This record gives sequence, C-alpha cells and structure tokens, in this order.
Amino acid sequence: MPVHPVAKGAAEEVLKRPLLWLHGWARGVERDALRAHLGTPFYVETDSHRTFGGDEDWWFYEDDTGEMVAVCLRVPYGDAVLYSSSELLNGMPELVALLSPWTVEIFEKPYAR
Repeated sequence: MPVHPVAKGAAEEVLKRPLLWLHGWARGVERDALRAHLGTPFYVETDSHRTFGGDEDWWFYEDDTGEMVAVCLRVPYGDAVLYSSSELLNGMPELVALLSPWTVEIFEKPYAR
C-alpha cells in the first residue's frame, strides 16, 4: 500500500501520535544526503535530552488506512530508523523504497519502543 507524506499543517496532531514499533534502519546516512533525497524534515528535534543524543530529523508518512510510518535520522550516528504506529506494517516495501539507494536492514521482528 502506498505511503504519502503527512501535510505540515497537521504538525500538532502528528507529533502526538505514538510510533511504538521500530522495524529497521539504514546505517551510514549523512544528513545533507537524506535531506536532498527526502526533502526538508517534517520535524527536527534539537533537545538532546529527548533523543539518543544530538539532533534527530523526522519525516512522517501515512498509508491509505491511516497507519503512521516515519523515518528518523539520528544525525550524530548516521542511522535512518524506520518507525510505525503498528506492529504489522503493510507499507514496509514502500517505506524501504523511500531510503533507496541506502541498504535497509529490516529486523527479524519489530521492537517495541
């Protein structure tokens, strides 16, 4: 099922929705390269007390059923992490395609955040 970027006008609603599942990641991703590839992040977290340390760039997407998926770039580590609102992710191929040409490692099972 295709995923679509979430409109910036929905920022308050989107940032309140839980992304409880971590599905995989691409490693060795540079901030400038991912921004050139995906565009301007939907949200940038700069408070290192709320992150894994350092900035995080976030891009949010939704599928036709309303399932939320996201790409989070943990800037200091170069990890582009795939999150979702559902343990069973219907849009995984499309989400992985968003990170092409980087190699995406999909975990054997999703991890609860």
